[in-house]
Amino acid sequence: MCGIFCLLIQSLRGSDAVKPILYQLHSKLAHRGPDMSVSPAAQDSLQRVWFSFQRLAINGIDQASSQPLRLGSQLSLVCNGEIFNHHELVQKYGFEPQTHSDCEVILFMYRKFGLQRTLQELEGEFAFCLYDGELDQLVVARDSIGIRPLFWAQNGQKVWFASEAKALKTVAKPKPFPPGSYQVWSVGKVLLDQGTFYQVKANQLAHAPLTDWEQVVRQLRERVIHAVTTRVRNSDRRVGVFLSGGLDSSLVAAIAKQELNHPLHSFAIGLPDSKDLVAARIAAEAIGTVHHEISFTVKEGLAAMSQLIYHLETPDITTIRASLPMYLLSKWIKQNTDITVLLSGEGPDEVWSGYLYNYQRPSVQELDQDAQQRVKQLYLYDVLRADRATAAWSLEVRVPFLDPAIVDLAFSVDPSLRDPVTQGLEKRLLREAAKGFLPDSIRLRPKEAFSDGVGYSWVQGIRAYSARQISDEEWANRTALYPELTPNSKEAYLYRKLYHQHFDELLITQYWLPSWSQATDPSATVLESHKRLHSS
Repeated sequence: MCGIFCLLIQSLRGSDAVKPILYQLHSKLAHRGPDMSVSPAAQDSLQRVWFSFQRLAINGIDQASSQPLRLGSQLSLVCNGEIFNHHELVQKYGFEPQTHSDCEVILFMYRKFGLQRTLQELEGEFAFCLYDGELDQLVVARDSIGIRPLFWAQNGQKVWFASEAKALKTVAKPKPFPPGSYQVWSVGKVLLDQGTFYQVKANQLAHAPLTDWEQVVRQLRERVIHAVTTRVRNSDRRVGVFLSGGLDSSLVAAIAKQELNHPLHSFAIGLPDSKDLVAARIAAEAIGTVHHEISFTVKEGLAAMSQLIYHLETPDITTIRASLPMYLLSKWIKQNTDITVLLSGEGPDEVWSGYLYNYQRPSVQELDQDAQQRVKQLYLYDVLRADRATAAWSLEVRVPFLDPAIVDLAFSVDPSLRDPVTQGLEKRLLREAAKGFLPDSIRLRPKEAFSDGVGYSWVQGIRAYSARQISDEEWANRTALYPELTPNSKEAYLYRKLYHQHFDELLITQYWLPSWSQATDPSATVLESHKRLHSS
C-alpha cells in the first residue's frame, strides 16, 4: 500500500513551474506511505510526465527498492500494489532484477511482451503509471477487481492520476479509474487506447457451468489456500489478520496460521455488547492466534466520524458504519504493534452470494446477475472501506477471497450451487471447503454484518445522534439541497453534510442497499432472514 501521483501535460513542452502545486497535491497522500516521500520529478526531458511517490515499504524495504523504478533509460514506473507471482515470472523468463521490489517485474514484462500480455500474466493487486520514453507514451492500469485505488481527472491539457481523489479535487473533477482496465496516452497528444483486460464472468460464458459439488469444493479449497499463502509469503513486514469470528475472516486466519513459522496476531473490535468480540475470542482460541481484543464506545466512534469520511471519500451509509470500527482498530494496531500487513475476509458475500437478502432472490438467474454486479461495484464499497480504513493509519490490507482465480471459479459454477435457498445455507460451498480448518461452531456461524456484529448499539447510537444533529428544517429541505443521491434518513443526511465539508463532487451514484427488498436501510437486521437465523 503506497500513494502514487502522476501528471501528464498534453503539450509540446511542460514546465518546472508545475512542481510546487504537484508537491502540494502529492502531500495529500502522505498517510499512504510514511516510509519515504519521493518528490515530484519529470520523467521526460521535456517535462511533460511527472511522477511522485509516497512509500510504505512492504517488499524490498531497502532504499534501492524505492520508486520510481527504472529499466534502462526509457522505462520508469510508479506502482501502488503487490505482485504476488513476481518470483515465478522472474524465474520463468530469466529476468535479472536490480532491486528487491516485487513491482520491478512489471517493467521487465512490459519491455519483453508489451502491455496486454503483462496485464494477463500479473497476479496481484495494483494500480500503476508507466512511462515509455521510446514510444513517448504513458500507460496506466488498475487490477482486476480494483483492490488498489486509482483516480484520474482531466483539465484542459493536463491529465492527473492519483491513489486518492483528495489529491486531485482542487485541480479537476476526479473520477474512479475503472478496475480491470488500462489507458495508453501519447505524451503531448491524445488518448491512444483504452480498454479492459478483465471482466467478471467474461471467461466463463463460453463454457458449461460446473455442477459437480465435490469438484467445486476441492478447487475452491485449493484456490483459497493458494490465495492466502501467497499473500502471507510476499511480505518483508510482519503480517496479522482481522478476525471477527465469522466464517470468512476465521478461514483466512486458520490458513495463515498454518503458513507462518512464527505466532500470528489477530485483532477484533467491538462495543461491550459485541457478538463479534465473543465469536472472535472463540475463533482465536480454536485457531491458536495471539489475540487482541479492542473495545470502543459510540462516543469515540462519533468523534472520529468526520476524519473517517475524509479518508473514505464517500457518503455511503453502510460503508461508513462498517468502516469506523475498522478505522479505530487500524489506529490501535499502528500505535501498539509493529504489524504493517493485515489479511481480511472481504469478498465472499459478493462473490458467493453470502448476503442474507439472497434468501429473497426471485430466481437463481437473478441471484447470479446480482452477484456479478456486486463484484463489479466492490471498488466503490467494501474494497474501498478496507483500503481506506487501513491506509489512513499507514497499514496495508490484503483480501485473499478476491483473488481473480477465486472469482472466476465462482462464476464458473452453476448458480444453484451458490444459492442459499437451494442449498439451505448461504456460502455453503465455502463452508464445505473450510472443513478441517475450522470447528463447526465457527464454520457454520450464520452471516452477521460487520457494522451490526460489532454491537447493535453502534448503529442505534448513530441514528440517535443524527436525529439530534439534523434539524427538522434541514430534513424538510433535503431534496432541494441534495438533488443527487438525496439522503433517505437523518443518518444519511449527517454523512452527506460531513462529506461536503471535505469534497464537492460525489464519487458514487447510489447507496449500497439490499436487493429484492423495500428496505431503505442497509443493515441486515431489517431482513426477515436475519431475524430467522439469529432468533436464538
